[in-house]
Amino acid sequence: MRRTHKALALPILALGLPLAVLSGCGDTEKDTGPEVVPEASAPFVAPSEVPAAVVPPADNPLGSFDRLAVQADGQISSAVYAKAAQQLFEMMDVEHDGNLSAEELAAGARLLVQIDGMTPDALLKIADNDKDGKINLSEWMAYHNGRFTRFDSNGDGMISRAEWDAAIKPAS
Repeated sequence: MRRTHKALALPILALGLPLAVLSGCGDTEKDTGPEVVPEASAPFVAPSEVPAAVVPPADNPLGSFDRLAVQADGQISSAVYAKAAQQLFEMMDVEHDGNLSAEELAAGARLLVQIDGMTPDALLKIADNDKDGKINLSEWMAYHNGRFTRFDSNGDGMISRAEWDAAIKPAS
C-alpha cells in the first residue's frame, strides 16, 4: 500500500509544483516599464500654418522667361512650361495633399500676381472647375495649358521672348 501512495505522490507532485509556482504570479504584475495610456502615447502636434511666403518670387519657376528659355535655345517649349507649372504647384502645396487651398493660394499671392496679375480669388473662379474651393493638379495644369496657348500667339508650340513680353505686359 505504501508503494501506491508513492506512485500517486510523484504525478501529483509533478503537476502540483508548477501550479504552486504559477499561482504565486497571479496577483502581481511584471514590471516592464511605465503604463502607456493610448491617448497619451502620441505627442500633440499643433496644426501647421501656411507660411506667409511659400516661395520667394525670385524662385518662382514660371517667373522668368530667361530661366525657362535656357532649356530650349531661347524659346520655351510646352513641355518645359508644363514642368515649371507642376514645380510651382508642388512648391505652393505646403500641405502636400494634392490641392491648393484658398490659404495656400493666398500665401502664394505674390507669385500669382507675378505670373498673371491674378488674385487667389480670381484664380479660384477661373481654374476651380469642380467648384470645391481648391485647385487640384489637374485643374492647375489645365489652367496653365490654356495660359501657354494664350502666350504662344503664333501657334508654333514655342513661346518666344516677344510673345512672352506681349503676354505679360500689364494692362493699361
